[in-house]
Amino acid sequence: MNQRLRIFAATVRLSYESGYSSVTVAEITAAARVSRNAFYQQFRDKSEAATRALDLILEQVIGSSAGAFCSASQWPERVWKAARAFGLIFAAAPDYAHVGLVETHAIGDEAVQLVYDRIGAFMLFLEEGYRRRAPERELPRVSSEAIGAAMFEIAFRALRERRQPEWYSALLPQFVFICLAPFMGPEQALDFAHEKAQDIA
Repeated sequence: MNQRLRIFAATVRLSYESGYSSVTVAEITAAARVSRNAFYQQFRDKSEAATRALDLILEQVIGSSAGAFCSASQWPERVWKAARAFGLIFAAAPDYAHVGLVETHAIGDEAVQLVYDRIGAFMLFLEEGYRRRAPERELPRVSSEAIGAAMFEIAFRALRERRQPEWYSALLPQFVFICLAPFMGPEQALDFAHEKAQDIA
């Protein structure tokens, strides 16, 4: 496990610094201080190492976000807490965030599917929003995908531009507004996001 974690850290750090496509297994093993044989005993190639590294950090993000979501009594507050927990982990690991959202397609189809599946898990946090709306104003379920895609694009641009980790806190009210507005209405969602923004000002 210690070797795996070192390989994960080296793969992600080198990919963040130089771009995933240019990183070699030789560079990864040197940075991780493991032999080439040790690497190939655990991973078939650097793509699998990168994908498993992303899986590890995404599990942590989901676990932390789910715990935060369940810690509040009201749904908008639960969404806020889950989004903030998500950001705290990614802000603490900008290399993982960058590789997971910017380099995903370079890593390969398995990594792309992994990230999409994990984003889908976050959409469960929106389920209560559908129940808040009157039957005659029911939203199509594709709304969750649209919300997820919008948030992904905002995060992708910030990470691609190599903004400082504080970018997530600055954009947190915007993320939460995007999540809440289709269900609460734009005015109420904006009031909530503005009020919560004072907590991180």
